[in-house]
Amino acid sequence: MHRPVSPLLHDYKPPAANSPKKSRALQWFIVGLGLPLLGLALISTIDRSDAPSTPSTTPMMAATPGTEVAAAAPAVYSEVPLVLALEPEYQTLTLTIRRGDTLDQLFRAHQLSISHLAQIARLEEAGKQFRKIKPGDVFEITHDDGKLVSLYSALNLTSALKVDRQESGFSAAIIDRPIEIRKRMAHGVIENSLFESATAAGLSDKLVMNIAGIFAWDVDFVLDIRSGDNYYVQWEEIWQDGEFVTDGEVVVAEFNNDGRTHQAIRFVDSADRTD
Repeated sequence: MHRPVSPLLHDYKPPAANSPKKSRALQWFIVGLGLPLLGLALISTIDRSDAPSTPSTTPMMAATPGTEVAAAAPAVYSEVPLVLALEPEYQTLTLTIRRGDTLDQLFRAHQLSISHLAQIARLEEAGKQFRKIKPGDVFEITHDDGKLVSLYSALNLTSALKVDRQESGFSAAIIDRPIEIRKRMAHGVIENSLFESATAAGLSDKLVMNIAGIFAWDVDFVLDIRSGDNYYVQWEEIWQDGEFVTDGEVVVAEFNNDGRTHQAIRFVDSADRTD
């Protein structure tokens, strides 16, 4: 007997029996894929921990409890070139006084400041020396495009006039010129004349004249000289700034003439006079 098919049977769908199987398969797939990835991550972490650590060049700030420490920014150093102050470059000029010259004329001829010359001339020490200038006097001048910086003039062997420009004007002073005295000694034998022998021994004309003057009362250097006469002399040399200046005084002298010996020794008395 055939019954008609109920429409309810066609609309009813029973729960699928395979759904739990598909969910478990998906879980196993995820687990199966995740385990190898987790293993690779662990291997990578182990490799990094085994690698030698490189010391950090970034300076770290000291931590205080309860605060986070941030890495300080790397210090940046730059080389700053040292610039030394250069000495100003001045011009130097040497003025030698000749007959008929005046400082005013020489300053104008060399385009030096006349107003500066007037200021210096009003200074006591400088003005006194300017009034006594004579041919042969030498003035060493340092200037900056005509504006005086300093002036120097030797007055004699042991003193000089020194003028300097200051912020408030010019200053002038008489300064010492240190000298060095060296002693020398020579010996000579006369063949024809004292002058020929002295020249051969390296004595200057000034020194020969001093020797002749010392023994002038005892020896006639024209009539009494004999071949074979001899002499010894010790004298002073004057040096300044490492350079020879002139012969000084005779200290000791001995002259042997025709068998007679004459000796002279320099003597200084209480008034500082020598003879």
